[in-house]
Amino acid sequence: MSVCRRRGTAPSQGVVLVVNHLIGIPTYRRPEALARLLAVLGDQVPPDVPVVVADNDPGLSARAVVLAAGDLEMHYLAEPSPGVALVRTRLMAEALRLRRNLWFLDDDQVPSSNWYQSMLDGHARHPEAILAGPVNYVLPVDAPSWARTGHFVRPEHEDGAQLEATGFGNCVLPLSALSVPGLSSVDAAFARSGGEDTEYMWRARREGVEIRWCAGATVEEVVPAARVTRAALRGKYVRNGETLARLRLREKGRLVILAGGLLRVSAGLLHLAIATATRRGTYRALTMTCGGWGWVRAALGRVSRAYGD
Repeated sequence: MSVCRRRGTAPSQGVVLVVNHLIGIPTYRRPEALARLLAVLGDQVPPDVPVVVADNDPGLSARAVVLAAGDLEMHYLAEPSPGVALVRTRLMAEALRLRRNLWFLDDDQVPSSNWYQSMLDGHARHPEAILAGPVNYVLPVDAPSWARTGHFVRPEHEDGAQLEATGFGNCVLPLSALSVPGLSSVDAAFARSGGEDTEYMWRARREGVEIRWCAGATVEEVVPAARVTRAALRGKYVRNGETLARLRLREKGRLVILAGGLLRVSAGLLHLAIATATRRGTYRALTMTCGGWGWVRAALGRVSRAYGD
């Protein structure tokens, strides 16, 4: 199902667009957050830039939000097959169909007031590069100190700096990259596990596509309390390890990956013992241990599930 609603008009089909950019938003059962994001975009995105929302909820919970967004050129796509990777592939296909650069935003992100212009300027300087902007996490007021100094702190880079990788949230995929054979879709094998952004950037780098930092294109992302727990972070680090190991398995044998995972677990446990005694370095020890366990799991053919029932 697809719906297109021009600013100030009723839903229609087959609108021909004549701009160079397209903002793509994957969403899953976050209508309030999506409405907040669209309201902010309406204050800075020109009316001829299409905003495409791809809804992964079989109940189509985002449809009413899209139809109610009065200040944007809105398009709605239903993608009920579970997994954010499939939703992102649907948005890539739409960008390719319309011959547009694809600007990804997550439905729980809120752009800064100069986000659009900063990305636009960055694209003008690096038209064939993938652009990545800062994501500032907004934690619950009672979040523990370890959360404020570890996983939820993103590194800073100079504007225009080259990166080895980035996530899909708050990035621009230029049409030139999407048009490269093999870069027009996300690997469906990562639909339930997550890590599809890491895998895609891994392929893009091997195709010679640059990733550049766009320092001014900042977004905020509200982190729910359920994600600010040690258990949630342990699961995240394990999945990260699984993703990296699955990529290495494309080039190395399983025994090599298994040995690498066991070494990481051993080193992580040693660091954890030291961190416990000194009360320093717990974050590094945790990421090393859990990431190593993810390597072991991937070497044994096991993959965690982050999305879907």
